[in-house]
Amino acid sequence: MPQAQNGANDVFRLFTEPINRKPHLELLEDKLQALENEIEAFSRRPAALSHDLLRRFDESGPSRRIASQPRPFLPILPNVTLNQGFGSVTVAELDEGYYSVVSRSDVEASLRRWTNETPLDLRENLVRLFLPFRHHFNFRMNIPSFLQKLRLPESHPRSIHPGLMDAISLAACSLGGGSMSGFESFFLNRTRTYLQQALAYGNRLMHFMWASVILSCYYARAGRIVEAHNTISATVMFAVGCGLHKKAVIVNGAPYAMLAPPADEIEANERAALWNAIFISDSTISGASGLPVSFPGDNIASMHALFPSTPGRVANGDYLIDVKAVSLFETIREYASASKDASHDHSHSFWGQFKSLASVLAEFQRTLPPPDDPWGLQPGEIVSPTNPYIVHAHMCSQVCTMLLYNIIIHHDANAYHKVLDAAYSMASLVRRIRGSRGSASIQTPCSLISRVYCGCEVLIREIVQIRSSSLPEPNSRLDRAENALGSLLDMLFDLTLLYPSWLQSIRGLRDLLLGNGSYEYI
Repeated sequence: MPQAQNGANDVFRLFTEPINRKPHLELLEDKLQALENEIEAFSRRPAALSHDLLRRFDESGPSRRIASQPRPFLPILPNVTLNQGFGSVTVAELDEGYYSVVSRSDVEASLRRWTNETPLDLRENLVRLFLPFRHHFNFRMNIPSFLQKLRLPESHPRSIHPGLMDAISLAACSLGGGSMSGFESFFLNRTRTYLQQALAYGNRLMHFMWASVILSCYYARAGRIVEAHNTISATVMFAVGCGLHKKAVIVNGAPYAMLAPPADEIEANERAALWNAIFISDSTISGASGLPVSFPGDNIASMHALFPSTPGRVANGDYLIDVKAVSLFETIREYASASKDASHDHSHSFWGQFKSLASVLAEFQRTLPPPDDPWGLQPGEIVSPTNPYIVHAHMCSQVCTMLLYNIIIHHDANAYHKVLDAAYSMASLVRRIRGSRGSASIQTPCSLISRVYCGCEVLIREIVQIRSSSLPEPNSRLDRAENALGSLLDMLFDLTLLYPSWLQSIRGLRDLLLGNGSYEYI
C-alpha cells in the first residue's frame, strides 16, 4: 500500500520538522513597508497623469468614447452692411463665442427640404455659417466683395465658381456636425468634380485654388492627413506655376500668364492673400504630419520678404499678422533643425543668425495686437473672450520663443527661463480663451493642437527636472508648472473633442510623463 505509506510519512514530517514562520509583527511591518513604497511611487507620479485627457490612454481605466455633442445654436455672420463700422471683442461670455447665432434645427430643416440645385437662401446661409470660422480654413478673400458676387448668376464671368461654393458648403456642414454631417459626402464629391472641371478648362483658377485650400483644411481637421498634404502640395505647385508666389506677377499680371490680370485693387490684394493662405496651410499641414513643406524658399511670404532688414518694414496689414507668425515659425523650425549639428555650436554664422532671429521675433511680439483687439473682424461681428484671428499669432510666437531659445539652453543660463516663460504665457492665454465654460469651437482651430503640444512638452520637462532633482525645490515651483500643464491639457481635451481623429497624436505626452517617451519639439 504505497499511497498509505506516503501519507503516513507526510503526517510524520508535519509534526517533526521545524516550522519557519515570521512573527506576526514582522508580517505587519512588511505590509506597512509595501504600502509606504506604493504611496511613495504614487507621490512621484505627476499629477497630470490623472487628467481626463491622458486617462483616455490608460488601458486599465474605464473604456469610454467621448464625443462632442452638437450644439443647439451655430455662429452665423450677421446680415449687416459690410462696408461700414467695425467688429468688436466683448468680455461677456457668449455661449458660442460669437454674438450672432442661428438655430441648428432651422439649418437642418433647410437641408432636408433641398432636393436638387442649391437654392440661393440656403447657399447664403451655408456661406454665412462658414465665414465666422474662415480662419480655420485660411479663407482670406475680401468678404464684402465675395458676398456681392454670391448673388451673381453662374453664367456671369465674375460669379463664384460652383467648386468654391461646394467647398464652402462642405466646410459649413462639417462645422455644424449632427445631421449636417450627412451632407459632407455629397458636397465633397461635387467639390472634387467641379475642381477637376475648373482645372481642365482653366475656369476661374483663383477660385480653384481657394477651394483647394479649404479642401486641404477640411481633410486635416478630419485627420485625413495624407489627403490634406497631397491636396495642399498640388495647390502649391500649381500656384508657383501661376507665379502667384512672386509679387511682380501679382501686381502686374501678363498676357501669357495662366492668370488674367487682376480686375481691380481688391483682386490684386486677394492674390497676395491667396498665396499667404496656401503658405500657412502648407506649413500647418506639413508640420502636423511630419512631411516636408512644398513652398519655395523665395516667396512673398518668406521671412526675408515680410521682415526686410532695410527701413520701410512691412506693416501689419490685413492677414499679414498670421502669415508673419507662421513665416517666423518656419524659419526658426528650420534653424533649430540645422542647429542640432554639433559643428554649428560655436560658429560665428550660427550666433549671428540666432541674434537676427531673436531681434525679429522680439520686434514682432512687441507690435502684435493684444488678444482682445478687433483686428480682422467684419462689421457687426462680436466675439468673446478673445479674437481668434489674433490668438493663433500669439500662440505661434510663443512656440517660436520656445524653439529658438531651446537651442541655446546649454550655453545661456537665461535661455531655459525664456522657454519656460513662453509656456507659462501660453497657459495664461489658454485660460483666458477657455473662460469658465470651456473653449468655444470658433476659438479652437485644428492648428492649435501642435502649438499647445509644444507648450506641454516644455512644462513636462520642467516637472520631470523638479521631481528628479536631488536638491530641495520649493513646492510653489512644482505647483506652478503642474497648474500650467493642466490648463494646456484642458485645451487639448477641448480640441480632441472637436477633432477626435487627432487624439492619438498627443499620446506622446503621457509617455513623457511616465519617463519613457521622446520630445518631439524640444
